[in-house]
Amino acid sequence: MSRHRHKDSGSGKKASLALPVVDVVIPYHGPAEFMRKCLAAIPAAAGNVAFNVVVVDDFFEDGQEIQKIVSDIPWHITLVRNKQNMGFGATCNRGARVCGARYVLFLNSDVELLPNSISSMIDAMNQDPTISVVGPKLLFPEGSPYGPAETVQHAGMEINIRGEPFHIFIGWSRNHPKVNKPRTVPAVTGAAFMTRRDDFNSVDGFDPLWGLGTAEDVDYCMKQVSRGKHILYLPVAEGYHFVGGSQTRYPLQQNLMIFKARWGGYLRWTDWELW
Repeated sequence: MSRHRHKDSGSGKKASLALPVVDVVIPYHGPAEFMRKCLAAIPAAAGNVAFNVVVVDDFFEDGQEIQKIVSDIPWHITLVRNKQNMGFGATCNRGARVCGARYVLFLNSDVELLPNSISSMIDAMNQDPTISVVGPKLLFPEGSPYGPAETVQHAGMEINIRGEPFHIFIGWSRNHPKVNKPRTVPAVTGAAFMTRRDDFNSVDGFDPLWGLGTAEDVDYCMKQVSRGKHILYLPVAEGYHFVGGSQTRYPLQQNLMIFKARWGGYLRWTDWELW
């Protein structure tokens, strides 16, 4: 395992000043421009919460670009490089194993969190020990081909009449009352996904069954629900999601069939309650 530890320059937030409350684990598979924005936003998103950052390079190109990005950041980062492309779940699991804070935030490299988003998620979990996972409101940025700028990309996931998880309220105004109501949901997206380390360890992290991805986040949430835990969508925590910023081909249809077979007994039709 290769690691890069960057010295603090004396400016900006330092995770080393106190024991970290949250480990931010970022799987990286390019491109570089999104990763720079993702990392730069973390100190303000953490607020007064001590944090630790682990970047896991999922064998993207030769690894030199991510080393340069990490070296340019004026606070401590641990950089780990996979020996082969392992996909989202296995890469996140590896990142979580090299740290030990009470909370773990799995963060896509194409997500830019807004100020106090991380601290808000931690506050919510501290207030209710039954909450296992918290996900923020995510918005489309300027220039996104997937939705109008400043509208909803993620506001929690619901289950449709066919028993399929999906993103509700896509394209809605970020200020809509329904979008801004915290609620218990079946699942939240793995693009920005905070969980308790004890809960993560209790189910051995993300299941490697899903290969390169598309279902491990919802599968993880269903495992916690089956244990009597709750999943919270928290709109006061916000960020921008540059959807498609990290390009990977996923076995979508195959994973959907496996997911429905595994969790059919828990897939209650929910979206009709919100429209």
